[in-house]
Amino acid sequence: MTRSVCPNPDEIEISLFGPGKGESILIHIPGGDWILVDSCIDRATKKPAALEYFEKIGVNPSDSIKLIVASHWHDDHIRGLAQTVKASKQAELCFSSALQCNEFLQLSSTISGQAVINESSGIDEFHNSLLEIINRGKAPIFASEGSLVWKNDNCEIYALAPSNYAQLQALGSYQELLPKHLEPKKCLVPSIPTINHIAVVLLVKIQDITILLGADLEETKSPLSGWSAIVSSTTRPAQKASVFKIPHHGSQNAHSDDVWSQLLDKNALSLCTPFNGKVVLPRKSDVERIYNYTDNAHISSTIKERELSSKADTTVQKTIRESGIKMRPAPLETGHIRCRWRDSTLDVEHFNGANLLSKHLAI
Repeated sequence: MTRSVCPNPDEIEISLFGPGKGESILIHIPGGDWILVDSCIDRATKKPAALEYFEKIGVNPSDSIKLIVASHWHDDHIRGLAQTVKASKQAELCFSSALQCNEFLQLSSTISGQAVINESSGIDEFHNSLLEIINRGKAPIFASEGSLVWKNDNCEIYALAPSNYAQLQALGSYQELLPKHLEPKKCLVPSIPTINHIAVVLLVKIQDITILLGADLEETKSPLSGWSAIVSSTTRPAQKASVFKIPHHGSQNAHSDDVWSQLLDKNALSLCTPFNGKVVLPRKSDVERIYNYTDNAHISSTIKERELSSKADTTVQKTIRESGIKMRPAPLETGHIRCRWRDSTLDVEHFNGANLLSKHLAI
């Protein structure tokens, strides 16, 4: 099936976009509503991947997207989020109830009508997204352990993280913002916990399909935080998930044996996005580990970004350089895994470099 075909009204769809730095998840609920979790930029069009996909399939985000969730405010998860919020006139905005110090300051400044405190892309996206929601006369939804963040007749969405303890840690970190005796006030300081530890993990129940979206939550080995807190929680829904968005690009630091055994069906459909930065994830060892738990694993892109080699000084390259022409790598397409259910039949499609996770072993 081509990528431009819209799901039927009764179909469930999960689309995972991941170009190599960034990820975004779109979920279609029977009846025509869409849910967006995180945002990344499409490399070809420079638009948010969700909006670019909607253009292809003929969906108007203005009245179709009902909920937008920012799992956390890392740049690779929120690029283009504010633009998507602005285009989605009916959407509610949800983010973690545990905020880092700079996010807390930005929240306070936005509510009071002051200027953006920090022009980094994460804080800028946070400010603009929040301001759009406030200007509509609405308040954001704060996700926390055990909370029901959204529902309609066909879908219920629960937050499993951040844990209560992660929220407590975040609140405790705000004391660093208070001026000390005879010392100037500090504006932006490192906070505890790390941003991955306060990420929003969602459990999405659509009819008989249950989806676990792992964001970038890491494992701490403490029953109070990370994946251990979710496993030991007495407030989370009891259903096991048949679909798993693998956390933190498959990294070892986000792995928990108990998640695979207690929160997921055997051989669950597992989706992963890569990270091509100073560290390339998932590593070969990560891929092999994941295949110990499922044979049904997919990755949004198997293509590693490579800079043009400066070692191969061929005659053609030399001539091009001397003519003043600058050589740059051709832009890579944004990988896309699309999973659709119709009459309980699942169809998994790969677009733009997406593939089985096993194909990632070659990097």
